[in-house]
Amino acid sequence: MQYECVLSHVCVRVRRLLYRRTKEAVVIQRAWRRFVVAGSHRILKMKRLRLRRMALVVVIQSQVRRRQATAAVQRRRLLYHKTATVIQRYYRGYACRLLLLLNAAARIIQRFMRRLVAINFRDAVSWWMEVRRQERRKQRAAEVVTGAVRMRLAKKELERRRVVRAKRFIAVYRIARAFRKHRLAMIMKLKVGGAGGALVRWNFSISATEPIWCSGDALIS
Repeated sequence: MQYECVLSHVCVRVRRLLYRRTKEAVVIQRAWRRFVVAGSHRILKMKRLRLRRMALVVVIQSQVRRRQATAAVQRRRLLYHKTATVIQRYYRGYACRLLLLLNAAARIIQRFMRRLVAINFRDAVSWWMEVRRQERRKQRAAEVVTGAVRMRLAKKELERRRVVRAKRFIAVYRIARAFRKHRLAMIMKLKVGGAGGALVRWNFSISATEPIWCSGDALIS
């Protein structure tokens, strides 16, 4: 009986101890879990803060680099502008000096050419007048020659026409005389033969170059 009481008392003590231990373990686990959760949250916060800082650093670096690039570009532009102005200044000076030299050379050449023209103007005018006179003389001689040739040709043509007309007149005269003789002879024969009142028509056709004569003295050309 005493042994059972002791054993029950020990069991109760053991149970209490186990309960306490489990309770302490639960407390410890709860605290550890809180610590872990807080640590993880803190780590996340730190990561987020680090990322934000990195983003801000990147933005700041980009702004700084942009300003540095714009400053470098402006410096280069200023340098290029200065170099361009220097080059333009030297080139303009060279161009002005060259233009002055060319103007001086042109003035010298113009003075020389004016003197030469003034000296040779009379000779040139006299030569041109002589050339024009020779051309006019040649034209007049050609006109005289062509006029003489035309006169000769016209005279020859007139002589030829006169000869042709004379030949035609002689031929017509001979044909008319022969026709009259023949007509008189026929009239005499008819009177002698007694065939009065008969009408005789005569048509003599000759070559194409000579006229055609019919009864009577009518000329058909």
